[in-house]
Amino acid sequence: MKMARIFLLLVALGSFLLTSCGEKREQASDKGGAKKEDATGGEKEAEEKKAAAEKAAAEKATAEKAAAEKAAAEKATAEKATAEKAAIEAFAKQIADLGIVEDMNTLEELEANAEENPAPLFEAMDALVEKFGEVNTDGLPADLEEGFETMKSGFSDLAEHCRAIPMPLKVLKGGEAAIMAWVTEKMTADPEFLGKFEVEMGAWEKKVEELGSKLEELDGSVFEKYDIELE
Repeated sequence: MKMARIFLLLVALGSFLLTSCGEKREQASDKGGAKKEDATGGEKEAEEKKAAAEKAAAEKATAEKAAAEKAAAEKATAEKATAEKAAIEAFAKQIADLGIVEDMNTLEELEANAEENPAPLFEAMDALVEKFGEVNTDGLPADLEEGFETMKSGFSDLAEHCRAIPMPLKVLKGGEAAIMAWVTEKMTADPEFLGKFEVEMGAWEKKVEELGSKLEELDGSVFEKYDIELE
């Protein structure tokens, strides 16, 4: 009986110990899970903070880059405007110093007497084209440079064609007497010369009219835009 009681007591104690151990195991397991959950939550929060910080840094960098680019563009625009203003002033001074406007007005006066003696007109035109070549257009606004180059090209083409007149310039300079002597000499050598000469002169005069018309049709508004007088 005593042994049976001890045995029952041991069994009861064993059950108690087993139950206690099981509860402690569960509690330990629960605490471990909680700790694991807390650790996982902390890592996630840290990652979110890191991602937010990286995003903020990227946005700041983008904003700073945009601001720097804007500032650089504004600076470049201001510098270009300053440089163009200086170039325009220098260009206008060259036009004035070279007397280009005066020479252009002189051409109109010489043109009125060109039928009697075109040689002075041709020479004046060559001189004007030479002056055009001395003008520096570096740094000018694109439209002003284009306008000047178009005008320069127009006068250059006309001057070149004038030099191609089917008669020696030295004969033209000699006046009517020299011209008549030259024509007589040519006709004596070639009875058909006069007919051929008239055809050549007709074609030459037609081309002169075309080139002259192109010059008259040039748009001078671009010069007015930059307050450059050409009249």
